[in-house]
Amino acid sequence: MASDLKKILKAKQLDFEKEYNARLERCRPIAQKIIEIIAESNLPTGDLFDKKQQMKEDESKAYEETTLKILRLVLDSGVLYADRNFIFQLIFQPVEQIKLKVLQSIDRSFERADENKWGKDTLDITMDDIHQELLSIEGK
Repeated sequence: MASDLKKILKAKQLDFEKEYNARLERCRPIAQKIIEIIAESNLPTGDLFDKKQQMKEDESKAYEETTLKILRLVLDSGVLYADRNFIFQLIFQPVEQIKLKVLQSIDRSFERADENKWGKDTLDITMDDIHQELLSIEGK
């Protein structure tokens, strides 16, 4: 009886993995194309909203154009409604991983450099300040 249960659980796990892999194969190219569309769009960042918290007209137009390109891609690709959030998870995954790696590297570098040596407020320390300090540490 226990071996039957193990067989059922193993079969379900294989079905899940097969379904996940099919979903990944279906969604990954769409996510990659969306990343390319966003990168090529040169979207404005930063000060997007006016005092009334409405998106400024020029910025809004750029975002609307990019949104329409992405919607057209999604429509033409025949993507499943159930895949919409998964696609965006795939889009943000490389951004989050790169962000974590870059910030961890910067933080480790900052920790290695003695912040008392800066002679200025830590908010004014530049990446070059850290780089030069690390070069001097490695040269010792």
